[in-house]
Amino acid sequence: MLQNAYGLVIGYITYFMIFRHAGVVAFGIFSFALSFGLIFSFVSDLGINTAHVRMIAAGKDRNEYNNALVLMKVFLTAIYVAVILLSIFFWTVVLHHGFEYKYEYYSILLLFPYFVSLP
Repeated sequence: MLQNAYGLVIGYITYFMIFRHAGVVAFGIFSFALSFGLIFSFVSDLGINTAHVRMIAAGKDRNEYNNALVLMKVFLTAIYVAVILLSIFFWTVVLHHGFEYKYEYYSILLLFPYFVSLP
């Protein structure tokens, strides 16, 4: 509970500081890059965390399920990164649409560590 409140406060302050100091265009680019990655974030979970909690609560072997969870999360994260990169490739090369600013592409790539670290 405290962690969620802390995350909300830090997130709000971060958004405010980016908007205040970077300007409207930079904030729009940041928001686009963040939204772009979050659109595909369902790929990195697919209900695995919920199933893991249910199995542990049922008294199953923790080590076995923790190892399986880590393996599945690594696999799903690789798929998640591939989906984002393929969607960028499809948008820019196949459809011949570029990004309005080159910084949109770079900001998506710079936010990869954030996207991958999502629970």
